[in-house]
Amino acid sequence: MPHFPTGNEACPHFTCRSAFRRDRSLTMRITAELSLYPLAPDFVGHITDFIVELRREPGLEIVTNQMSTQVRGEFDVVLAAVGRCTRAAMERVHPVVLVAKFLNADLEIASAPTVP
Repeated sequence: MPHFPTGNEACPHFTCRSAFRRDRSLTMRITAELSLYPLAPDFVGHITDFIVELRREPGLEIVTNQMSTQVRGEFDVVLAAVGRCTRAAMERVHPVVLVAKFLNADLEIASAPTVP
């Protein structure tokens, strides 16, 4: 039978806490990376509005840099917040692209990972 790595074995370059849960009553913490691309001349203001709205959402840890915004929190909280903020952005400007990556691990986003 093939071996599939789990937990820290699966991502040795990061400090991970596995988010895999068999019991759905337990919370699942995730990490997300978001990049918003409003296809409008005044795109910077729309991006700023999206980040400000996301920062107002309770229960999230958020780090923003020049390339993207990383979000960490409980699965349902993160997805609900991203959904509300994305809907608001899409109602303000048309068209808009949101690129999102979700990882079912609770990565430390406040500092760069240690890479050997």
